[in-house]
Amino acid sequence: LQLQGAMELAVLNFRNEVLVRRLYHVDVQQAEQIIRFAHQRFQEDIVPSLPPEAGFIGVGVAGASIYDIHTGKLICCAIPQLENVDIKGLVEEAFGIPAYVDNEANLCAYAQKAMGKDSDNLVYIHASEGVGIGVITQGKLLRGANGYAGEVAHMPIGRKDHFCPNCGSYGCIERELCLDGLLTNYLGQAPEERFSAWQNFRRALHDGESKALETVREAGHYLGVLACVLINLFDPGAVYIGGDIAALQEGMEPAMTQEIRQHCGAWRRVLPTLSWDRDSEL
Repeated sequence: LQLQGAMELAVLNFRNEVLVRRLYHVDVQQAEQIIRFAHQRFQEDIVPSLPPEAGFIGVGVAGASIYDIHTGKLICCAIPQLENVDIKGLVEEAFGIPAYVDNEANLCAYAQKAMGKDSDNLVYIHASEGVGIGVITQGKLLRGANGYAGEVAHMPIGRKDHFCPNCGSYGCIERELCLDGLLTNYLGQAPEERFSAWQNFRRALHDGESKALETVREAGHYLGVLACVLINLFDPGAVYIGGDIAALQEGMEPAMTQEIRQHCGAWRRVLPTLSWDRDSEL
């Protein structure tokens, strides 16, 4: 559940192979309706496409939010319908099997750790509906006292004159890197219909339109600012960039790497490797 109005379902086996994958548009409004919709699609679309002897041991839920480890609820959620919702309880009730819930950045960090390389110390930046990070340090996921560690969305390191509609302040980094923020920077106003606006933006970028290129370059600068903060704080061996923003790698990477070299490269013996994860939803 990474984008408002969209849901992706996938079935993986113990080899971490994707057996089935489906993307759906979701036009229901309440959290309970969203989970019922997911279960219906699972029963009607997913199960019939698998061998009849297939069994299911659990459901993983990746959300664009913070998962409060004490209350079991989603907070600071980029999808308003899921704010302060016991999503684990709803999923387990609907599917009848155990559920594991976390924000998408933490799950992506876990996945990269499982793959082995630079796994003991890494930072994962995920930007789609919102902006979040997952941090693996000394082989363990950084969570903090309440599960809020890595909440960078409203750090005031973005453009000081940009208003953040989610918190009511100015200068939040999420405003520069989330989908709506990028599209607002490009269009000069919030998009009326995000999915078509995103496709039009990608098309303009592919065609070399100057406004689209400048929008992505500026976003790359702010991604670099965020990366510098994280590199200096956590000293990772690798930095991963995932979510929908990863599709903009070619336009963002030069400005991002320039910022990192300027503010981290002068004194660090070795800079972390940078990897763009275009399959982060898996």
